[in-house]
Amino acid sequence: MNQATASFGTHSETLFSLQQVREARVIAAQTKRSVAEVLEDQAGLDAKSFVEALGRMFRYPVFAMDELNSLAPAFDVLAFAEAMEHECLALRDADERIILVMSDPFNAGLQAWAEQRIHSAITWGLAHRADVSAYLSHHEKSMHAMDSMQGNRDLTGGQLE
Repeated sequence: MNQATASFGTHSETLFSLQQVREARVIAAQTKRSVAEVLEDQAGLDAKSFVEALGRMFRYPVFAMDELNSLAPAFDVLAFAEAMEHECLALRDADERIILVMSDPFNAGLQAWAEQRIHSAITWGLAHRADVSAYLSHHEKSMHAMDSMQGNRDLTGGQLE
């Protein structure tokens, strides 16, 4: 992969070139994939290195799976169904701040939608798409289990068997 080096302040970081991003946008449109997914395939980096490179490029904090799990889901801010549909996570940190974690920072439509939809201050963050998907899958299973328990209570008059 050809990488460009750009300077930000006093340090230098390896980023993706504009040409690589343009090519990834074309391929993404043709294949109905995200720009980040195409760029990752082309980059040949492992998932962690790729997300860290995107984080540096966009100056977003990067969240690994253990960090995602350390934050509380904020489904009151962004409903689970919307999080699934838009492949993003609304999370709450220990100070009650909202962090919106996405996997494709090239998706300007997501950012515009979220900023119109969420009426509180948000901080943007990045995670690998597999981690976002795994986080949502875990919570989907938990929600189904809670729904099942509620159904059992309804059938037994409020008592679990």
